[in-house]
Amino acid sequence: MYGCPLGTPNYGMVGTTASSRATATVTPVLGDQRGMAPEDTPFELECLDRSAIIGSESVANLRALPMKPGTHRDAPAKSIETEVKIELADLPQVRDRLVQLGFRIRMPRAFEDNWIFDYPDRSLARHRQLLRVRSFGDRAWITLKTPSRHSTRYKIRQELETELGDARVARQLLRSLGFEPSFRYQKFRTILEPGKPSGKKLTVTFDETPIGDFLEIEGSARDIPALAAKLGYKPTDFIQDSYWQLYRKRRPRSSGTSMIFRKRG
Repeated sequence: MYGCPLGTPNYGMVGTTASSRATATVTPVLGDQRGMAPEDTPFELECLDRSAIIGSESVANLRALPMKPGTHRDAPAKSIETEVKIELADLPQVRDRLVQLGFRIRMPRAFEDNWIFDYPDRSLARHRQLLRVRSFGDRAWITLKTPSRHSTRYKIRQELETELGDARVARQLLRSLGFEPSFRYQKFRTILEPGKPSGKKLTVTFDETPIGDFLEIEGSARDIPALAAKLGYKPTDFIQDSYWQLYRKRRPRSSGTSMIFRKRG
């Protein structure tokens, strides 16, 4: 039986609009998380007796059926996600420019906690797939992303996603099926969209992370560079890397498996 934490971190909702960035009361903690409080550890121990739910033989049988690209024939409709990241030197300036262009806040700035799961042998990662449980504000989702299609500018991949009732229960369920956390990352996210219907399916997000501020633009291969140009960016500024990949590149000597914030008093 796993131990059960006495409490969970109370991050709070720091600010309620995109203009409240200066009110953040967190500092990043990277690498091996030294000095963190027990409730802030990367992979908290959650109350679950695996053997009481699913036997090791059943887990082994499930494990014998790896999830491979192109085998989700009975899955619900897939969405194709086309997006890029851009690192920001001045988030408020870019935010103000988007407001001038007619964008409005769809979801105010809120804390986001992401857990990536994989098999112990990391077979999902080897197949370039991603299984994630995300908490954003008071909502949660589980997502499977398939391998990215070849593109020199954009990250293009299929995504299967559904909303959850309880992210903690979903993490327990995945553990009981033989998955384990492979990476955890946090950010403060603000989501914007065009204020007027234009026929362009554009979504813009601001991500404030422990390794810097980023803009994500999701849309068509035509609309993404057009909006980026209005913000002063070129295709050479586009980043396709995931936050895990960015973290590994920027902290190559770190053995940590988390990119998370530490709350200050």
